[in-house]
Amino acid sequence: MLDEANETYSLVLASPVNSTVLKSKGVGTITDDDSAPTISVNDVSVEEGNTGTVNMAFTLTLSGASGLPVTVKYFTGNFGTARATAGTDYVALPATTLTFAPGETSKVVNVAVNSDMVHESDETLGLFLSMAANATILDTMGTGTIFDDDPIAAATPVAVGSAQST
Repeated sequence: MLDEANETYSLVLASPVNSTVLKSKGVGTITDDDSAPTISVNDVSVEEGNTGTVNMAFTLTLSGASGLPVTVKYFTGNFGTARATAGTDYVALPATTLTFAPGETSKVVNVAVNSDMVHESDETLGLFLSMAANATILDTMGTGTIFDDDPIAAATPVAVGSAQST
């Protein structure tokens, strides 16, 4: 039940006794009838933090091991109604090919989230999958949510004086 390439074999006949060999070589093919695995990506969330970066770890998973290398392209993009902004909120990942070696079923892709100390809405981004080879993409996008962990800025108190009568 392991997806793999078709296999061929040969049978060679030689040194016949009391007969003649008309065709000395035969080739057989074992056709692989196992389905290619599917690829999916999870949804993740992180708190943005106050300094530096934090990693948003997306896990890409094959539905089963393959006997063939499996490749898929991934890239990040702004996504959702409260979109994170590449370059400001996170470090964009260009289209990159990820390879599962035969037998591997899980890989992690990290997206660096930029920390800040500004109160804002929670934001989302997408890790998009495309162009799979030796597999089918089941889930084309993982949603990444950046939770804001900054307090709302307190209002500056205004001094209220008392009126004096003269």
